[in-house]
Amino acid sequence: MNRSAVRKEKFMPMVSTVILFSPEERSCIESYADTKGKSFSDVVREAILEKIEDEADLLAYDIALTYDDGASYSMSEADNMFNESRKRYITPNDEPSIEDHDL
Repeated sequence: MNRSAVRKEKFMPMVSTVILFSPEERSCIESYADTKGKSFSDVVREAILEKIEDEADLLAYDIALTYDDGASYSMSEADNMFNESRKRYITPNDEPSIEDHDL
């Protein structure tokens, strides 16, 4: 679900903020918003939040690289490792069932 839909469903209060754009920038953003069927505010808000998310992802990636030991596994190897780890911790009697959950 996109951020605009989440915001509208939860009726989050909004505050007004002034951001200065050149006439050309404003026109470009408005044209883009029109092609996407969104408001100017939604386009700017989504772009800023996406930029913040991208920066957080890059930081997490950089941190992960500091702990990278160079090991890599194929999907098949990872699947086998997962299944082997489950065997160590889950016995057949421990398999989750629908009765284990309140519905």
